[in-house]
Amino acid sequence: MSRSLHARVKLSMAPDPAVERPARAEAALDVNGQLVRAHVSGHTLQEAVDLLEPRLRGRALHAAARVRTLHLRPPETPPGEWHHGEAPTDRPVWFDRPPEEREVVRHKTFALDELTVDEAADDMGMLDFDFYLFYELATGVDAVLHRRPDGRLGLRRLHPVDLAPATEAVDVVLEADAAPALALDEAVEWLDVAGEPFVFFRNLETGRANVAYRRYDGHYGLIVPADEPPPPAEPSIARRRLRDELARLEAVQAALEGEGLAEESEADSVAETSTIDQHQADLGTETFERTRDQSLLEGVEQEIVDVQRAFVRLDRGTYGRCEACGAEIPDDRLMAMPAARFCLEHQAEAEAIPGLVT
Repeated sequence: MSRSLHARVKLSMAPDPAVERPARAEAALDVNGQLVRAHVSGHTLQEAVDLLEPRLRGRALHAAARVRTLHLRPPETPPGEWHHGEAPTDRPVWFDRPPEEREVVRHKTFALDELTVDEAADDMGMLDFDFYLFYELATGVDAVLHRRPDGRLGLRRLHPVDLAPATEAVDVVLEADAAPALALDEAVEWLDVAGEPFVFFRNLETGRANVAYRRYDGHYGLIVPADEPPPPAEPSIARRRLRDELARLEAVQAALEGEGLAEESEADSVAETSTIDQHQADLGTETFERTRDQSLLEGVEQEIVDVQRAFVRLDRGTYGRCEACGAEIPDDRLMAMPAARFCLEHQAEAEAIPGLVT
C-alpha cells in the first residue's frame, strides 16, 4: 500500500510580464520513502494547480509501478534465466545487427504540446527516455532534450535561437548548433558513421524536426511530429489507401463493363456497325473507340490484380519495398501509385523487358 509521508507544494509567479506562462506550481511527495516531483507552468496560478494534479498523480503511479515490479523478483533464479518482474541483466545499448539487415521501423510521433524545458525534462524522466522531442514554449520551435555523457541535460533546437533555457528545476546545457538538414537515408547513414544513439535533424521533405535513433533490436526508429502526415508505407495508412484504390478501380471496371465491353468482341462490334449506312470514317472512329475502351478495361483489370498483390505484400511485411532490389520505394511514388512494385530505376527496366512484369 502506498503512503505519502511528506508533501511540499510551491506556487510562484514570474515577475517578467513577457513570460508566456508565468504561473508555476511545484510539488514534491515522499511516497514510501521515494521522492516524486512534478512541476508545471500556466497562465494563472489556478490553471497551474489544475495541471499539477494529473501530472503528479501520473508520476506517483509510475513510481509505484516500478517499485512493485522490483518486489516481484523471485528470491532465487537459476543462472542464465530471467523471469517476468525480475530486474534484467546488463546488456548492450542496442543489438549489433548487421548493416544489411537494418530497417527503419516507422514510426512514433510526439504531440505538439507547448512545454517548458522543465516540463520536458519532467516527462523525459517519468518515461525513462534518453531523449525527448518537444515544442519549446519559450522559443516556439521544435527542440530535443537529451542526456549528455557528462550526466547533464543538453538542449538542441531546430533553429538557433539566442535565448538561454528558462529553467528552475534542472541544469541544462544549450547546444547552439542548428539541427542538420538531412533526408531520412542520410540520417540513418549518420547514425552508422557517428555511432551516436540518435540524430536530431530537419527533414528535407517536411522541414520539421525528426529524430532517427538506434532501437534495442538493432533496427532504426523514427520520431516525427504528430501533425506530420504519416508515410504511405505505414501499414494502417497503406491498407486504407489500397482499399480506396481498389474501390475506385472496381467502379471504373463496372462502368466499362456496363457498356458491354466484357462480353462483346471487336468483330461483333464492327459487324453491328457495318450494317448501318454510315461513312467509312465514322466506322473507323467507332472501331477505334471500341478498341480504346477495351484496352482501358484490360488495363484496369491488371491494376486491380496489382492492388490485390499489394495487399499480400502488406500482410507479409514487404509492402513499400522494391521487388527487384529490396530498397524502400520513395513516398512520393507510393502516394501516386499505392500498388507500386518497383523503385523508379527497376520499374524502367521492367517495362523495357517484355514479359518481365507479371
